[in-house]
Amino acid sequence: MFVYRHPEPNMIDKIKVTCPEIQVRGTWEKLLPITQGGLRPNGRCAHSSWVWRGRLYICSGVNEYQMEIKDMWYLDLKTNIWKQLPSPPTKRPIAGLSSVRPTRVWRDKVYLFVGTQNLHVFDLVTEQWSTLKTTMQRGQTWPYSVDGALTASASALLDDKLYIFGGEDGGDPLGQNIFMALDLTTAKWTHVSGTSANIPKSFEPNLRTLPCMWASPLHRKIYLLYGSANRTQARLQHKPGSGEYDYTYEDFWSWDVDAPSSSSSSSGIQSRWTRERLRGNFPSPRTEAASVYWDATGRAVVYGGYHGSLPTIELNVSIGNQQPMYDFTFFGDTFVHDPETNVWQHVLVRGFPSYRAMATIASDPDTGKVYLFGGYTNPDFVPAKNITGRVYHDVWTLKLDLPGGNWNPEDLHRDMRAEKMGPWMRCFTCGNCGISWQKCAGACGGKYYFCSKECQKAGWKEHKEKHGCKKL
Repeated sequence: MFVYRHPEPNMIDKIKVTCPEIQVRGTWEKLLPITQGGLRPNGRCAHSSWVWRGRLYICSGVNEYQMEIKDMWYLDLKTNIWKQLPSPPTKRPIAGLSSVRPTRVWRDKVYLFVGTQNLHVFDLVTEQWSTLKTTMQRGQTWPYSVDGALTASASALLDDKLYIFGGEDGGDPLGQNIFMALDLTTAKWTHVSGTSANIPKSFEPNLRTLPCMWASPLHRKIYLLYGSANRTQARLQHKPGSGEYDYTYEDFWSWDVDAPSSSSSSSGIQSRWTRERLRGNFPSPRTEAASVYWDATGRAVVYGGYHGSLPTIELNVSIGNQQPMYDFTFFGDTFVHDPETNVWQHVLVRGFPSYRAMATIASDPDTGKVYLFGGYTNPDFVPAKNITGRVYHDVWTLKLDLPGGNWNPEDLHRDMRAEKMGPWMRCFTCGNCGISWQKCAGACGGKYYFCSKECQKAGWKEHKEKHGCKKL
């Protein structure tokens, strides 16, 4: 089994909305921040991001050499200027792409959980870091195998509670399925469900790392989508459950915050987890995808991700008599989930930020906009100069043809030949897609490309008349 790229650059302009129940129009627009004195955050993945009072914040992450970054920035969304802030408290850097330490914002403060009972707290008003000491509920003990070793977990915030699920805690390399809730008003943790032990269960999500997780305030639910079990790490450590490839989950779960606990008919164990049916045009199984609940639209957004054992074959590309194939897949597609109907929709776009995993999407509670930042990809899958990996520092905003989606019908009239598709360009004359096309060196500023001298000659008159371009 294999797949083509998601999306496929040579086919993206041919896909139309034919079933509005499971498809929706959208556009990705790239922002161009102003760099004063070259100041801007380096490319990264596995970072945290959020929007507060018109600023897009970026915290920590992992660079192209798979080393953890300890810094913090914000982009003023009105002036488009980056500013650096005090770095998070120092801690021994962790190596590896799974060094994810998610943060959440509550009452003008940012809470950074690193697997210990002491959280790092950043005051967004004073721009100072402090420490919050927490305790466990009476009768419960700290559930993680190694204190302070937690990475690759997922988090969500609902009301005054911070929820943490899964990740690696220094115990079983496959991951764990511990589900924790911190009451931020009392600073008390509750061990809700799960364990560090590899115990398969049918009534709750099994152990995993890097799933998507978000909260739906209106429906009072925490949602958990996909993720992976680190079978390759288990293989290196000669542990049970090992394999040549990591296992990518195919399940979708919800936790009802307000529902009373009910006993499982088969085991008698108390649980409020529900395995949701995947309905509509849902994303294919993946891990490391970016996700956020978009309050203005009442939907969750999922973008990109990675699958370590799903081969990808190139379309309209050949080396000799064979088409290139990769043993893995990086995604660049966009989906939205409606918790009211439990239906997924595929967002049909003309351009996209490129194939990437471990990016982040943040929702602006004031303007109703969402922003994507960063991520990484394989330098073969998306050609890059650095052979160790490719990380991004670009900023994008998404528009949807939905109420609250900041939709602008004029975006449909944008010239398809100028749409961004990562490193792929579309020839202005013939419309074919490629990576090494020649950029126009005229007065248009290089917004258009030509795949050959023949196409440049044939399309120059139209380009000159339509865009006012001229030779410099």
